[in-house]
Amino acid sequence: MSAKRPGPPLSPPPIKRKIESTTTNKAVASFFKPASQKEPERLSWRIVNKSLIVGKYAEGLDLSRNTAKSSLPQMIATFDLDDTLIAPSIGSKWSRSASGWRWWHSTIPTRLKELHAKGSRIVLLSNQSTISLKDNPKVIQKDSVSLVNFKSQLAAILQRLDLPISVYAATGQDMYRKPRTGMWREMLEDLDLNGPGMIDMSASLYVGDAAGRAKTSTRPKDHSCSDRDLAANIGIRFYTPEEYFLGAEPEPFTREFEPTNFLGVLSGEKTAGTADREYNKINTQDIILHCGSPGAGKSTFFWKRLEPLGYERVNQDILKTVSACLDFPLGAFLRASPNQLQREKCLKVAREHLGAGRSVAIGEQTTRTMSANYLAMMKLTVEDNTNANPEVRASWIDLARAFKIPIRCVHFTASTRLCEHNDTVRALNPTLMNPENRSVLPPMAFRSFASRYVKPALSEGFQDITDVDFVPHLLKVLRATRLGTNKTRFQQIGGKVSICLGLKDLPSTLEESVSGNDNRQTLQPEAELACLPIMKSILTFLLSLAGTLICKYGVTINTEQARLRCSMWSESIDFLAVLQQTCNRPAIDPQVDLQ
Repeated sequence: MSAKRPGPPLSPPPIKRKIESTTTNKAVASFFKPASQKEPERLSWRIVNKSLIVGKYAEGLDLSRNTAKSSLPQMIATFDLDDTLIAPSIGSKWSRSASGWRWWHSTIPTRLKELHAKGSRIVLLSNQSTISLKDNPKVIQKDSVSLVNFKSQLAAILQRLDLPISVYAATGQDMYRKPRTGMWREMLEDLDLNGPGMIDMSASLYVGDAAGRAKTSTRPKDHSCSDRDLAANIGIRFYTPEEYFLGAEPEPFTREFEPTNFLGVLSGEKTAGTADREYNKINTQDIILHCGSPGAGKSTFFWKRLEPLGYERVNQDILKTVSACLDFPLGAFLRASPNQLQREKCLKVAREHLGAGRSVAIGEQTTRTMSANYLAMMKLTVEDNTNANPEVRASWIDLARAFKIPIRCVHFTASTRLCEHNDTVRALNPTLMNPENRSVLPPMAFRSFASRYVKPALSEGFQDITDVDFVPHLLKVLRATRLGTNKTRFQQIGGKVSICLGLKDLPSTLEESVSGNDNRQTLQPEAELACLPIMKSILTFLLSLAGTLICKYGVTINTEQARLRCSMWSESIDFLAVLQQTCNRPAIDPQVDLQ
C-alpha cells in the first residue's frame, strides 16, 4: 500500500486589519431606546428651489448655540466635502453611504472642534450634481437612492463631529453651483447674517481641493479651480486642504478663464475690440453670415449693429423648434437628419426675405429651446448651428450666388471658455440679459464647435470678413428702495462706467455686472458711477419715463442694500478687489454682499 502524499503547505492566516467604524456608541444606544425616550433629531433637511439641499445639525437641543448677536462680527469657516474633509474608504472608490468614507486627515475633527470653540461658524458648501432630487415612485419616502445615500453619509459624518454644522449641496447647474455664490447667500439668509458688519470677512475662509493646481507626484491635477474662485467671488481667504490642515506652502495655480483680464477695456488701459465699432452696410442687398461659438455675442451684434441697418434675422430662435421644419415631402423628411431639416427651414425663410428684396443676417440656429430628452431621442446636435466649417457655410454662399448678391462674414473670435462663461451669465440673468429666455447650453455644445471650427476665408466666396472681438461692458443696474445711514463710496473706474436702469421690479438691492456683448442698454462710457438716494415711487416714475438715469460721481449708498455681480455665474472673481487694484483708491466696505 502506497504512502499517503503530503498535502500542500498551509498558508498563514490572512492578516486582520482593523477598519475604523463610523458608528458611534451614542448612535447604537439611541437605536435601542424607546421612541418616547429618544432625543429629537439633531439633523434636519430641506430642499430649496428643487435644487439646493440644506442640512442643519444641532449640538444638543440648542439650535442657536454660539449664535448670539454679541459675538458679531461672525467668523465663518466654510469647507468643501469630498477630498477636503473626507476621502473614500481605503481600497475603494467614492461611494455615498454611512460607512464608505474616512477622514481626509486624522487632524480634521480636532481642527473643526477648535474652530467651534473659538466661536466660528462651520459650514459645508459642496457641488453634488450626481444627486437626483426627483421623487422615487417605488418607495414610500420618495427620496431618490442618491439622496438617501448622501443624507446617510452626512448623518454619519456630523454625528462623529457632534458640532453645530450647516450643509449646503448644489445639485443643479444654477445659481447655487460653485463658484457661483448662491449657497453662500442662502447661508447668510438662514443664519440671519446678511446685514452690515455681521461677518468678519477678513477672518472668514473657504477650504477646498478644486484650486487649479498642476499634477504632482502625490496628487493628480485639480479637476477645476471652482473652490478658489468661490472664495474670490465671496471675498474671503482660500486654502487648500494641504495648506489648512497640514500647514503646506501654497502651490502655483492657473485659471482656465480670468474675467479680470477684460477689465482693462473698462479702465481705458486697453483698446476696445471691433464689437464696439461701427459696421456699415455697403451693398443694396446682401447676406451677413455669423460664424462663432454659442455665447460669442452674435445675437447682441445683430441687435446693436445689423437690425438698425434693416437686416432681417434668420435663426432657429426665431423659427422656434425643429417641429417647424416638418413641412417637407415625406421622402425628403425621412432621408434628412434633424440638422438638415433645421437648416433647410432657415434657408427657406431666407429665400422669402431675399425674394422680397430684403437683406438677411444668418445667426445661430440653436436648439436650446428643446428638451434634453427630445434632443437625445432625435440625436440632434449643434453641428450645423454655428456655421463652424466651410461645409455648413457653403449652403449660404450658394444661396447668395443664386440671388446674385454678395455674402459677407462676421467672425466672432471669443474663446470657447469665454463663450461658455457668457452663455451661463446670460441664461442665469433672465430679466436683464436674456430676453429670448435661453437656457444654459451643455458643455458639449462648446466642445463640438471647437472640434469642427475652421476659420472662414475669402476663398470660400465671401465679399469680406470682419473679425469681432469680445468687449466687456460694465452694466450698472440700480434697483434700490431703501437708502439709510452706513454708507460708502463706489469708486469710478477710470471715468468709464455706465449705468443702466429699466427694470419693472425693484427689489432692495443694487447690482453691478460685467457682461460681454450681451449688454445692449449701456449708456455712453463717459457716464460716471453713483446713485441717488431717491424714493421708490420717484425712481419707478423715472424708469418708466426715461429708462436710464445717469448720476453725478461721489454720491454715497447704503452698503446693506449693495451687491456686486462680476459675471459671477461662471468662473469669475471678486470685482471689489479689482476695483481697488484698478483705481488705487481706498478699499470699499468689505461687507458688501458679492454675488
